[in-house]
Amino acid sequence: MSISGDPLPFIVERVAGSDRVSARDATTFYNLTTNIENVFIQVELDLPMPKGTELWVSGFSTLGSSHGKVRLQGNGALPIVSGIGPGLENGQPIEYEFVATKSAKEVLFQSRNVTLTIVDRKNSRQQQHIQTIYFSTLDSPNTERN
Repeated sequence: MSISGDPLPFIVERVAGSDRVSARDATTFYNLTTNIENVFIQVELDLPMPKGTELWVSGFSTLGSSHGKVRLQGNGALPIVSGIGPGLENGQPIEYEFVATKSAKEVLFQSRNVTLTIVDRKNSRQQQHIQTIYFSTLDSPNTERN
C-alpha cells in the first residue's frame, strides 16, 4: 500500500449561533495491490482531540466495503475499509473532516498523528503509514467566549 498526499491544515472559524463548523480535505489517496482475501484498512489517532472538536475519516474502495465516516477519538484502531479482495486499487480517496462544535473553545494550532494500517488477517502482516493532521479553531468577532 502507498499513500499520497497530505491534508492541508484545518483552520475553522467558530461563528455565533452555529452548532458546528467543519472543514474537509480529500487530497489523500491510497494505492493497494493484494492477492489475499479479506484485507482491511484501519486508522488510529495518537491522542484524543481537544474538547468540542472531532476528527472524522472515510476510506473508499472498489474491492472492499467502506465503513463510511468514522470518528477518531484516540482510544484504539477503527476499520474504515474491510473485506478487500485480490486486485489493484489506484487513487482511492481518504477523506478527513475536522469539526468544531458549539462547546469548542478556541484551539491553538496543533497536530495529531493518524496511523493508517493495512492488515492481512490470514498471515498476520501489517503495513503502516502515518499522516500528521494540523488544526485550529478561531473565534469570529461575534462569537461569545465560553
